[in-house]
Amino acid sequence: MNDITVAYNNSISVQKGQVEFGGYEVIYRQCLEFLEYVKGLDITEENIKSARKSATLIRKQKDVVEDYRKSVKRELLEPYMVFEGQVKEIVGVIDEAESIIRHQVKVLDSIEREEKKEKLKQLFDKRASRYQTHMTFEDFLEPRHLNKGISINQVELEMVKFLEAELEDTVSLEVNDSADIEIHELTITLKTMSAKELQRALTLLDENGISYFVR
Repeated sequence: MNDITVAYNNSISVQKGQVEFGGYEVIYRQCLEFLEYVKGLDITEENIKSARKSATLIRKQKDVVEDYRKSVKRELLEPYMVFEGQVKEIVGVIDEAESIIRHQVKVLDSIEREEKKEKLKQLFDKRASRYQTHMTFEDFLEPRHLNKGISINQVELEMVKFLEAELEDTVSLEVNDSADIEIHELTITLKTMSAKELQRALTLLDENGISYFVR
């Protein structure tokens, strides 16, 4: 797979924009002087028309200054806006490529999880038939069992522990039932047990002082 190896810091050249406002000091001083004049102005019926005219002229001066500011800002930002558009185009292409890769990875992961799930189900069905359990594969399976980080062998070990724990619970329940029922049920269950499973069941019976027979 090809990688993008362009060194962005070496391929982008930036020159700081400079704006010279040569008349700033003079204009700013004139505005301050006019402000002080207005603060001391006492508007009356005699000078109200003149005051309104002055306010209108001041507003026009402000508009002129603001228009210059906006014009300079547009001029300064123009190269940046071009650069920003170029960057967005690059990012858009990268996002699309990443999306394609992640989608395919997700599909492949899903297929692998389903294949692993099927293998685990086959193992469970094979072992569950020996334990005569009523628990289903769905009762045992956890989402983490399908992760790549845990092997089938590791899951199988957990599966054995799960089934053996279920066996112990089943035998314990049978031991707590009436004598006739428990011996009958145990006789049926023990027929299909392995030697290890049989020994575990018999130990539980001995511990509870119950008589038994094995066919």
